[in-house]
Amino acid sequence: MMLTTLSTEGRRALDEISRTAAETNAIAGFVYGATSLDGEIYFTSGGNHVVNDPTSGTVNPDTVFWICSMTKMLGHLAALLLIERGQLNEETPVYDFFPEFRNPIIVDNVERPTSNFKPATTVVTVKHLLNFTSGLVYPLSNLTTAIPDVYSHSYHEDEDPYAKFFELMKGPHPAVPLEFEPGTNFGYGYSSDVLGFIVEKITEVTLEEFMQKNIFKPLNLSSTSFYLTPELESRLLLPSHRRPDGHLEPWANHTKLLERDPAKVVKAHLSGVGIYSSLRDYLTLLRHLLQIYAGRAENPIAKRETIISMFEPTLSEEASASLEGFINHSDCQWSNALGVSPGPSCRKFPMPVSLSSSGRRALDELIRRNAERNVVPGFVYGVTSTEEEIFFSGGGNKIAGDPTSDPIDPDAVFWVCSMTKMIGHVSSESRLARKREIIVKDLTYDFSLRPYSSLSEAPVSNPQPAQTVLRVKHLLNFSSGLVYYPLSILFTTLPEPYVHSYHEDEDPYAKFFDLVKGRFSAIPLEFEPGTSFGYGYNSDVLGFIVEKISGKSLEHFLQENIFRPLGLTTMSFYLTPELESRLLPLTYRRDDGKMEHWANQTPLIERDPTKVSKLHLAGAGIYSSLRDYLSLLRHLLQIHAGTAENPILKRETVLSMFEPTLTDKGATSLETFLNHPYCQWSSAVGLASKDWPEGRKRGSGFWLGWANTNFHMDPHTGIATVFGTQLNPTADSEFGQIGAQLEGTLYDNLQRQNAERNVVPGFIFGATSTEGEIFFSSGGNRMASSDPIDQDAVFWICSMTKMVGHLAALQLIERGQLNEETPVSDYFPQFKNAIIVGNQESPVSDPQPAQTVLRVKHLLNFTSGLVYYPLSKLMQTLPESYVHSYHEDNDPYEKFFELVKGPFSAIPLEFEPGTNFGYGYSADVLGFIVEKVSGKSLEEYLQENVFKPLGLKISFYLTPELESRLLPFAHRRDDGSLEPWANHTAFIERDPIKTSKAHFAGIGLYASLRDYLSLLRHLLQIHAGTAQNPIAKRETVLSMFEPTLTDEAAKSLGLLMQHPHCQWSKAMGVASADWEEGRKQGSAFWSGWANTYFHLDPRTGIATVFGTQLHPAFDIETAKLGAVLERALYDDIQT
Repeated sequence: MMLTTLSTEGRRALDEISRTAAETNAIAGFVYGATSLDGEIYFTSGGNHVVNDPTSGTVNPDTVFWICSMTKMLGHLAALLLIERGQLNEETPVYDFFPEFRNPIIVDNVERPTSNFKPATTVVTVKHLLNFTSGLVYPLSNLTTAIPDVYSHSYHEDEDPYAKFFELMKGPHPAVPLEFEPGTNFGYGYSSDVLGFIVEKITEVTLEEFMQKNIFKPLNLSSTSFYLTPELESRLLLPSHRRPDGHLEPWANHTKLLERDPAKVVKAHLSGVGIYSSLRDYLTLLRHLLQIYAGRAENPIAKRETIISMFEPTLSEEASASLEGFINHSDCQWSNALGVSPGPSCRKFPMPVSLSSSGRRALDELIRRNAERNVVPGFVYGVTSTEEEIFFSGGGNKIAGDPTSDPIDPDAVFWVCSMTKMIGHVSSESRLARKREIIVKDLTYDFSLRPYSSLSEAPVSNPQPAQTVLRVKHLLNFSSGLVYYPLSILFTTLPEPYVHSYHEDEDPYAKFFDLVKGRFSAIPLEFEPGTSFGYGYNSDVLGFIVEKISGKSLEHFLQENIFRPLGLTTMSFYLTPELESRLLPLTYRRDDGKMEHWANQTPLIERDPTKVSKLHLAGAGIYSSLRDYLSLLRHLLQIHAGTAENPILKRETVLSMFEPTLTDKGATSLETFLNHPYCQWSSAVGLASKDWPEGRKRGSGFWLGWANTNFHMDPHTGIATVFGTQLNPTADSEFGQIGAQLEGTLYDNLQRQNAERNVVPGFIFGATSTEGEIFFSSGGNRMASSDPIDQDAVFWICSMTKMVGHLAALQLIERGQLNEETPVSDYFPQFKNAIIVGNQESPVSDPQPAQTVLRVKHLLNFTSGLVYYPLSKLMQTLPESYVHSYHEDNDPYEKFFELVKGPFSAIPLEFEPGTNFGYGYSADVLGFIVEKVSGKSLEEYLQENVFKPLGLKISFYLTPELESRLLPFAHRRDDGSLEPWANHTAFIERDPIKTSKAHFAGIGLYASLRDYLSLLRHLLQIHAGTAQNPIAKRETVLSMFEPTLTDEAAKSLGLLMQHPHCQWSKAMGVASADWEEGRKQGSAFWSGWANTYFHLDPRTGIATVFGTQLHPAFDIETAKLGAVLERALYDDIQT
């Protein structure tokens, strides 16, 4: 996922706006903050606690606010938590909790007494409170200047605060007044408060207690409460008042507010208006909700589907218009918790996916070659993006092995067999479910006979009744136990319940179940429902249930709710003469591998449309062109992306089709069945639980058909594919190989097109195995000219120097010349009195001496506390200690440490050595120690012990020869465009004459990436025990791949890397789990400030280099391209 950041220019613009607002006193003291999924990206404050009073103190990020109606979202979230736990139902009448709502009245105006009212004919339910369609409105005429009496009243002396609240809400009316019939309009008012009271009724605790336990404390929101405690009050921003002339003045009780005494609030918690919070706390909550929505939250406080529902519009057009009138803004809607912006101007659409001309040619060529090989019958392959079809073609002849027959028509009709299943599952959650005619998760189908467990190829002799009720949810994810039997012959033969013709059966359902029962006395299950995965009749039974509930045949239902709305004219259970005329004939592959015409080698399903009408098999019975099927997949992708017009399903329903549902045992059973790792099942389709080598990404949905058809949908990439022939037996290996080739070619070209968009300057990507270079290529041009980049170009590799410097220190350790436990102060006395300053960007006012001795081992794994300062500016600017030229300094070490000290009285450490990870000067100090111990400059030492033994022209000195091959720098402007380098920031000293006095093991080397790759290859060889003349012992190199950090330190490294699976050894970062990009657990890696990267993967036996020369550091586009190249490499590796 792309990291969201704020550009320097954007930060400056926000700072300027905030500064101007504070100086002009246009508003009272304020706070503004922004967060991404990964963390806070901006937070500022301005103005004074008391308006026009500079002595009152300035507003700060931890200032507490009375957040008023921002409380509403929290109250609704509390109710939604109860709904997801099954403790509350949206359809429950409010009068079940408060009898005052048994006889509400509809009035013209809630503020005026009137005899012109009538009883409400619609029951007010919880769902009306959630989306403010209850009719319970505020008296709006003076709401901008005064809060209603219902809020300003103090309830602490009332015996029944709920009753008092409703009495005040009634006002002059004889009953609870509603402005309109519930559900018909939007009215801003007391809905949230009543919802909060219901939460209290159900949980039997106060709303404060419920929220503290379920929301605030789990998220460490210590400054959020209904109670204005003395501590919160000491940080409370005082209200201001804007006079009619526009001027601000301090608060002087211009109107009554709600009760603030926490001792008096305990009897009434108003979830429409009553919470106090720092805005930083509130932003933390919002970030957590975003993380849940994105599926990335740790310890989420709510289920993902609950949070997704908070972003789904619920209002009718009339109600939406009322909300827009109230907000005075167009394009507004309301979910079940907050306002939402559904319009295209507010929605970020996914980037369009297209296929380059070269990609199209590659697919065409692959199809042509495989058609000429004649190893499968005629086939069709198609690809769509969310916007449109991007590739569709066919290969081979209509009749296998008959060159005189017509070439296959891409619009040929296929019997899609088990690809019917996805459609059957979709039907169970289609418009019918939206109308609540079925409750999919709770409905139990009565089989009439008690199911038995279990069933297998060799069934138990004494089957026992199943203990678990078989429910629709078990059918949706194939955990019912209703398996095909015997499964072993399914590859060649369809089971009897499919090939039987039901047209003469009086009760086709009963006959179907009779055939499923077979020799058993009741419906046989292989396992207890919900405990595993078993491929079988689930979809068929699900289809029967749809027919039972809808009162329509499955054909009629699907035509009405899916096929006709999407214009899918070839999809049907009925093989009409028109469809049959376009049907691709089935072919049979003999045991010797040769193909022959179909000659009824095995029975098929009933094909006579006049005989099919009595039973529709949702597991195997649909005919369709693959183009129509692809159109359906495109529509589902569009719903997933939120871009579909007239969607056939709600977005949360389609999202659920990509959510795993199986237990670990169930997933293992599915993987065994498919003979493929990384598989799961949702409520409708198989899922890739990790990226597949074929190309599809984790989270892709897929399935296949018995006659060798398949599909997949990849929302991550924004594409879907169909591929099919008509061939028996199923799971044909030749067909599978062609499909994998097509998918790999497709993804390669989609990825390659991204690399060709010229979003990075000239770059190099290389890969090696332990035996030798396996790939080395360049792309793009030198920034200052149109010349292509030289593959032997020299790069300033910046922090990729660190690994080399650590390697030098590890060589001295293995030789006994250096010890990890040696105090650094033995070499540099400046470290005897190091101080702990905390975060150097906001250091402690009274730094204390470090209690832990800083040792060599702390330098090796960056737990020294010697961090770059300020780290926040490192993307744009190198620290002064690097850009200073040391050639005139008598003692360059002394000068370096003086610059590192900066404003502090001693060497500053961010934390006690060994307790955390901090990125900084550890490698440089380590390099200085190598020089002290060896008695040589780091250049001399590395040339003698690393570079020359391996024939590498790597150096700290930018000699004329290296400079002639140096790749010029480029700069990315704030608008994302590239421009030639124009000294946008200072670099390290480049004059080799002036470099000789200070060698930075943290940043100073120049190298071609080919030379660096050679060094990585040698390390891989040492790791594998195959190196000739190794420069280090194997145990030394092995230690470079061993994690050393504590959990807390690893978390800090992960935050720096914006990646969850990171550790550090004694020399490099280490992947603590497999990465999506491709590298395996145990791989080592690092990168350089000028956007260069490397990694070594001993498990796979490869290493890579990738780089450009680009400023600022950590460029997103470069990182994305590197990830694409790495993924493509791993996809193509032949093991």
